[in-house]
Amino acid sequence: MNDLTVLVRSILDDYYGSHPTEARWLGLHQFDGIVADNSRAGLASRLARVTTQLAALTAIPGEDLAEDDAFDRDLLATQLRFEIFQLDELCDRARNPMVWADDIDISGYLLRSYAPIDQRIAALKQQAAAIPQVLTNAAEVLEPQLSRPVLQTAIDVFKGMAAFLRDVPQALIDAGVVVSADAEIAPALAAIDNFVAELEQREVSAADDFAIGADLLQKLVRFGELVDIPLERLLELGEEDLARNLRQARDSA
Repeated sequence: MNDLTVLVRSILDDYYGSHPTEARWLGLHQFDGIVADNSRAGLASRLARVTTQLAALTAIPGEDLAEDDAFDRDLLATQLRFEIFQLDELCDRARNPMVWADDIDISGYLLRSYAPIDQRIAALKQQAAAIPQVLTNAAEVLEPQLSRPVLQTAIDVFKGMAAFLRDVPQALIDAGVVVSADAEIAPALAAIDNFVAELEQREVSAADDFAIGADLLQKLVRFGELVDIPLERLLELGEEDLARNLRQARDSA
């Protein structure tokens, strides 16, 4: 096992531990029930680790690597740069309450039969027990003034999650599950309801604009899509493509 393989494995292990929801989406169910520390301190710690990881990764000379290994290194470095931008500049967790919804989503444990029901319920209870702390962190990290369109959508999202959670005890009974999750569900529900109430209070001071600004958008396109085309030219290309598609639609009608 070469140095790059060891480093990549370490970086990925830390990434999955810091993004357990994404890990579960990938089928890595050793991360079931786990919730990352996305408090202010936790996010600062993650930023520091990713910065260190990127420096270590790019310090490996490309000429010493096989072509596939060099590609993998560059691909992972691209992802790390994007995460640094997300944490240090875009700051989605401070701007968008909906980002926090993934941290408390327990629906997969009930909707997907990927493991025995008792195993899934144990993970559900573990994650549900963490929901009050997750939403405490969210309330502290979110900026005082949020975008009204984003805020209103987030309120609907969290109300929907609360409605789903209220149905969980009966769903477990219907599934013949003997173990109760009431002790974890009740505080989680209270925390979601309180969070929704706080978001509703923030509507009073919410801003009607939801744009992130040209500078952040340009960086989002650069780091997220690897596109360095200026925004003005991207808009022109989009409008040209739209006009072309409209002509083709009319011609084929």
